[in-house]
Amino acid sequence: MVGMGMMEVIIILIVLLALFMLVAAGVVVAVLVLRKKPNSVEGTQAMPGVQQPAFGAAPAVGPGPAAAGPAAPRPAKDPNQARTLAAPDYTFAKISQSMQQIGFSLQGGPGAEVAPGEPGSATFSKGAVTATYNYDPSCQLRMIDLSGPNARYSLNDLLNDAYMPTLEGYKVSSLLSSSDPTELYRGIRAAEFIGIGGDVRFYIGPVGNLLSHANPNIAAEARRVHAVLSSRQAGG
Repeated sequence: MVGMGMMEVIIILIVLLALFMLVAAGVVVAVLVLRKKPNSVEGTQAMPGVQQPAFGAAPAVGPGPAAAGPAAPRPAKDPNQARTLAAPDYTFAKISQSMQQIGFSLQGGPGAEVAPGEPGSATFSKGAVTATYNYDPSCQLRMIDLSGPNARYSLNDLLNDAYMPTLEGYKVSSLLSSSDPTELYRGIRAAEFIGIGGDVRFYIGPVGNLLSHANPNIAAEARRVHAVLSSRQAGG
């Protein structure tokens, strides 16, 4: 009899536990139903005359500040104009060989020599593309200006096929931060020559840092070239 009594108690406890779990589950379901928003996007019919926002869109709350416009595009490089500076120690004879290697021919003869074996100017051509060379011995700049249909392709050939060494980019930036007045002057003049189109932005700042240089000659040249670069930048 005692054994039967224990079994009945266990059965009653199991039944009570089951009932408790059912009640708990019902309470959870009821809470979830009550918490559901009546005007959620899903299953809601739009009110007449009221435009509902698209799914995921923030509701309109009145006029706000105007959105910022797109950033101004950088000036594109003109494919029919290209400039480069040959390395100071890359002689005219080597430049001539490089130009011939990519199909350019010397037109007429080179200009008068400004140093032994170094003419001050020369003109090369390939079809409708012309390459004008000028050498300034005061700052050892060897300037090459290409113009004509797709002149930038010819510059690419000069750099990547003929492997002509250049004075550009970080090398000019290094000159503009030098403590040597000779290098500063060369850097300023280099920035003036290659700082065209979208490349103006690379040099106008470093040149501007020299406007009040302690050396009056450097400061004067920086002011002159900075004005040139500013004009180019304003003109786009």
